[in-house]
Amino acid sequence: MMNFPKTISSIKYLPARRASLLNSLFYLLLLTTSIINDKNCYADEELWQFNHTLQSYLQTYQDTSDRKNAINTGYFISADYLDSGNLGFAYYYTLVNLSNNAEVTENLFYLGGQYHIYPDSLPGKLSLRFDTYFGDDVLEYNIATPPPTIPGPGPGPGHGKINTKLANPDIIQETTDINIYYSQLSFINYKKTFYTDVGYAYSEYDSSAKTEVNQLTPTISFGWNNSYDWLQLRVYFIELKQNISTYNDDSFNSLEAKYTHWLADDSASKLEFVRFTLLSGERVLAVDPDANAVYSITDIQKTSISTSVQWKLSQKTKALALIQYDQFQNATLSNDYDGYLFYINIQFKN
Repeated sequence: MMNFPKTISSIKYLPARRASLLNSLFYLLLLTTSIINDKNCYADEELWQFNHTLQSYLQTYQDTSDRKNAINTGYFISADYLDSGNLGFAYYYTLVNLSNNAEVTENLFYLGGQYHIYPDSLPGKLSLRFDTYFGDDVLEYNIATPPPTIPGPGPGPGHGKINTKLANPDIIQETTDINIYYSQLSFINYKKTFYTDVGYAYSEYDSSAKTEVNQLTPTISFGWNNSYDWLQLRVYFIELKQNISTYNDDSFNSLEAKYTHWLADDSASKLEFVRFTLLSGERVLAVDPDANAVYSITDIQKTSISTSVQWKLSQKTKALALIQYDQFQNATLSNDYDGYLFYINIQFKN
């Protein structure tokens, strides 16, 4: 669930997260200073390129008594400074409709930055990356008809911090605070035929009990056919530390394979690339560095199959569409269920 709450007024977590936010802004300030002071760069606004992405998706579920559907919207902006690095900011909102007229809303903010290094001793480019996500999940339901139990550190009856100041005493709100930090070291050769990275994410879900997630993601990619074809392999090693155990295991491993075929620029269809992705294994509470997405859904993701296409509509505008099938497992109810997702975005630069 790349997730989202009802109104801006529901974002009650910002004061409590002031220290985390200031830390994130401090790291981004250091990164910005490094970029602007690069000896090969000049502080001219024309050297900055701004990219905007508007996104939305709908996910429906089958064979589960807990969830009905999820709706997501989001906005992402990045600023690239020559070939030295970039900064990014995003806001994502997700609404998940549950049984018994309950719902989960999630506000998630993203801040990130990347700095590129071109060492003479290497035949390619090194990149240092740091991202942070912060926000919360809010579960709302009627005390007389609570939703079925949802496992894990996220939303579920009795899991979150209860808001006792609501006007309607029959309505319960439970909040789970989210803090995530991601760092990555990557390398791509100048021929653009080889890429590798190692990423580490630390996630903290703070509800009535705290859950910590450590994620390691080694990645390797190969390009051929003049870089028109790419195969990427990424392994997810995820370990949970829970005050209250809600899963049968604390370690989850999965392999993601992603094949991308790029089309020539003069393609009459305006198609830029076609991509196929397969995930096998077990993944939970994962951070996807390619999509800048947090899968805060608390059920175990066992299989994921997706295909996506991107169109280059003009020199400054692109559009992407994705369809995806997921198989999940509810650890509490011990049942598997299916998810079907349709995602679109539009990208433009200025």
